[in-house]
Amino acid sequence: MLKFFKRRKRIAKIENVQGKLESCSRPVIESLEGRQLFSIPAAPFALAGAAKSDTQVYLAWHDNSWDETGFRIDRQTAGGWYQTIATLAAGTTGYSDYGLTGSTQYNYRVYAFNASGNSSYSNNALVTTNASPVASSGGGGAWWALPNGPFGISATSPSSSQVNLRWYDNANNEIGFKVERSSNGGASFSTVAIIPVNTTAWSDAGLAAGTLYVYRVKAYNNAGDSSYSDNGWVTTGGSGTVASAVSLPSTGAPGFFPTAVFYQPANSFDKWKARGINTLYGYDGSGGVQIPQWDVAALQHGMQVIRQASSNPWADNSVSNLAAWLTPTDEPDMRNVSAATLNQQYWQLKGVNPNKPITTTYSGGYVLGWQGNKTAADYQSYMQSTDWVGADLYPVTGWNLPRQLGAVGKLVDTLQADGPGKKQFAFIESSNQNLAWVPNDRGATPDEMRAEIWDSVIHGANGIVYFPQQIGGTFSYDATPWNVAAEMTTQNARLQQYAGALNSQENPGNIGMSTGGALEVTWRSYGGKNYFFVLNLSNQWLTQTSYVRGVNPWAIAAVGGENRTVAVQNTAITDTFKPYEMHVYVI
Repeated sequence: MLKFFKRRKRIAKIENVQGKLESCSRPVIESLEGRQLFSIPAAPFALAGAAKSDTQVYLAWHDNSWDETGFRIDRQTAGGWYQTIATLAAGTTGYSDYGLTGSTQYNYRVYAFNASGNSSYSNNALVTTNASPVASSGGGGAWWALPNGPFGISATSPSSSQVNLRWYDNANNEIGFKVERSSNGGASFSTVAIIPVNTTAWSDAGLAAGTLYVYRVKAYNNAGDSSYSDNGWVTTGGSGTVASAVSLPSTGAPGFFPTAVFYQPANSFDKWKARGINTLYGYDGSGGVQIPQWDVAALQHGMQVIRQASSNPWADNSVSNLAAWLTPTDEPDMRNVSAATLNQQYWQLKGVNPNKPITTTYSGGYVLGWQGNKTAADYQSYMQSTDWVGADLYPVTGWNLPRQLGAVGKLVDTLQADGPGKKQFAFIESSNQNLAWVPNDRGATPDEMRAEIWDSVIHGANGIVYFPQQIGGTFSYDATPWNVAAEMTTQNARLQQYAGALNSQENPGNIGMSTGGALEVTWRSYGGKNYFFVLNLSNQWLTQTSYVRGVNPWAIAAVGGENRTVAVQNTAITDTFKPYEMHVYVI
């Protein structure tokens, strides 16, 4: 699973930075050299537990750190002391505790550790095991125990009136299964079928089109009913469907440019929708919200999702707004994950759905060689096991290098060279992440954020992912200042306004523009018009002349969104730019 906090530590090998960043002053380098780069890891959070039987409890939590050596789990029974029951590897987010006593309450907590010490504890999770089976006599004198519950339910809708269910039979002593259905989002269920032993599939017909249904299944025998399966969520097909998946646009697809936000809880979706966010990048289960509920909340807000696969990835085939899966291993370059491992993960998911894109997020510092020792050959191997690509680099808050805003565009160029034709997401900073290892840290200004957005687009990014979290001090999912949020909203609207043009062929050869200095440019020919996107990637006012080709050399260019025009004088366009300003010339 992607982690919030491992992403902010780009200084891990700062010795590689000197000589690579021409505008990085020696005082900045000296202030970073010798700094304690690894500290006590951040605490895991959102620990939750569930009784799987009278002798087993399953635990799950959010890994909140990037630098842990591993995790330890403590368990307490009533009136007793906490005892450490397990030491787990880094990146672990789940554990099964066996050999327990029925009808007993257990108290769990988890913490991360590394060479610097232990994190603080997670929240506590109180779990009571199921009652131990009581032997009862059946009519033939046989002794029975409660059957194990089925699991891994998946629900798909092949038509507007039918749902197909599949699940795994986890018992060897059931008489049959009971299927329950809810049409009110899981608030209440009713039994819709009782089916024979060993059944693992069932179809529900005569349903309403465009309706969200939730299903669950349990086994039963003479001793009683098993626990329920997980829930299967599905919207029936037809004209009434709540929403359909909006995939990352391919060349020429009009009207939609992905503007995503990184790992946000479901209760924040209204806010992000108002800021022009149309895509959610990474599932967050804060408040106990499970993946199906999180998906539905996104669907109800008209948002597509790009997230890690469910524990039962087959169930994801029924999620209409799931645009892509995230690779199970985040930032594999920084974690020294082999290309062979990525390839195995890739084809495991492709075996579930060969048409679902898979997205990998890399460390921008590693890609550009600012840290680490990865080569272009390494990334070319990695790229064979992904369809879409993201990479994170935060020049201002992550590196204290505001003069290196153009590194965001260089990152796009580098990944494009290593994986030609891969769709790319550019990560954009919108907060002060408050990183302890960055001196005089601050967040990007509205102008700087705008420059990063358009620099990445000019270099070929196909989507934007905002990182709004605060990491140091008190964690916050969204530490975006109000003025940066306002600029985000403005630029997201602008990206959608020009989505059709931006999704068309990049820099077609029949037209073009040449410019110089701090100006960057990309162009499109779309819908009978020619678009020239020109960015001032400097903190200075500029008045500069650029030269167009392939269009009327004496045309009048409309300047998009500015209620003005500029005359083309024998192919020359002369205009003034504020710091980090972007003009769109439409001819």
